[in-house]
Amino acid sequence: MTAWLDPGFLQTVSTSVGVLNDPWDMFHSEPSSSVLDKDCFSIDLDLSEALLYDPIPYHMTNNASFTPPAFNHRTGIAFHAAMVPSPVPKIEPVEATSTTAAAHHHHHQLHHHQQQQHHHQPLEITGQCLKHQCHNSIGYRGFCKDHGGARKCRIVGCPKGSQGRNLCIAHGGGKRCKVENCPKSAQSHGLCKGHGGGARCTFANCNKSSQGGGFCRKHGGGKRCDVPKCKNSAQRGNFCAKHGGSKACQADNCARTDRGGGYCELHRHYKVLRLTKKLQDEMAAV
Repeated sequence: MTAWLDPGFLQTVSTSVGVLNDPWDMFHSEPSSSVLDKDCFSIDLDLSEALLYDPIPYHMTNNASFTPPAFNHRTGIAFHAAMVPSPVPKIEPVEATSTTAAAHHHHHQLHHHQQQQHHHQPLEITGQCLKHQCHNSIGYRGFCKDHGGARKCRIVGCPKGSQGRNLCIAHGGGKRCKVENCPKSAQSHGLCKGHGGGARCTFANCNKSSQGGGFCRKHGGGKRCDVPKCKNSAQRGNFCAKHGGSKACQADNCARTDRGGGYCELHRHYKVLRLTKKLQDEMAAV
């Protein structure tokens, strides 16, 4: 802070205490009580320090006009106008430019997109399918079998599930019946249903496979024909072979009933053998 001693104040002091050859002499003499109401060292700014200040403000330029100091009659200290702090200029709000508005719009879109992704992201529950509102158990890759969570057969165009070596039962996957030259899959004890594997009919002395309800078709197992008073088992379309529920074998000149896959029991057996042999040759070539 820059301060000056007013010449009029020094003249008044010198008149009261005597002639002063050096302004510092006023501090070695007792000032008159008619000039100062209290000791000069108890005023707001020590006069001895005020004399050491540079009378020219440091921030003043060379060609700046000099402004006479303002004299404070209470303290006897002069202050320059440059010492008075200027009022803080009011900062007006700046309107957003097109670039700022575009950046704000982009940030809003990004935030909205992240919220949508978080909303549509499936909630993972341990042991349950990731499909929304599906509570089935996980089959493969976080989804149940109904939603693509089953391993498929590696044969192109085959929609069946893998039973072993990435192949379905028809294409050689799973365990085979241990009876020699039998291409069927094993149901239990290493045997297919035809050779004693799987569930058996519970009727006395009947070794046929169970078709439903613990009985074979002959003893009431499986589905019955829809024709009234017909006790035969249904083949296709809820009817037995006698009432139109059968389908002829696809083999040439064969009138037998289709037993599955478009062939009768005889030709279906040969077809499975051919497919198994073809598959074995393909696997050996790989």
